[in-house]
Amino acid sequence: MAVLFLLLSLLLSGPSWAAKDTPCFDFTHLPLAPLRDPSSLPKLPGEDAKASGENADGGDWAAMRGEVQAPLALIAEWLKDPVTIKDPAKVKIERKELPLSGFDAHYALLLSFKPIFFVTVEWKEEWAHQKFPGKKNQPERSLTSYAKVDGTSHIQKLCGSILLEAISPKATDVFLVEALDATHQGAEDLLKGHEGTLRTLRAKAK
Repeated sequence: MAVLFLLLSLLLSGPSWAAKDTPCFDFTHLPLAPLRDPSSLPKLPGEDAKASGENADGGDWAAMRGEVQAPLALIAEWLKDPVTIKDPAKVKIERKELPLSGFDAHYALLLSFKPIFFVTVEWKEEWAHQKFPGKKNQPERSLTSYAKVDGTSHIQKLCGSILLEAISPKATDVFLVEALDATHQGAEDLLKGHEGTLRTLRAKAK
């Protein structure tokens, strides 16, 4: 995610909007589904596929799909560690466990960022992980869902999905999609965030 890079400019030059705090997911109803259907972004042999656009209610969305040479179960475990996606050198992360309620993992992330020494930006995200065992004509899958649920008014909406689908015992299809409504942020920034996540997963797989 590329949220951290926009916060300083928001504080110094952007307007403060009233936060929607309306998650894209209802975490009380399972199973959750990805923000967008992965079939809308076909796989590209030997390269990552990507797409982006504008949300109907404001802001932008971006998706990326690529292959990682690691077992699905291992990648799913990596994604449960916030530092796989977020940089602890830039943002303070506090994790609080939530009732599983049918999820494989369910927790809140309390995040804070100091763009300048006398200013602290804080927000809260809810994260949930689901497992879907393989069936006939349906490979094993894992879905990570997250959404901003409270905090800074500079980010009106932030939510995303990471869908893993087993290709083989040692290879996984990774589909990332994120929607964001905030000033000074566009689809290209979201795509850079997805590229960074895939780069991290591939580095861990070596």
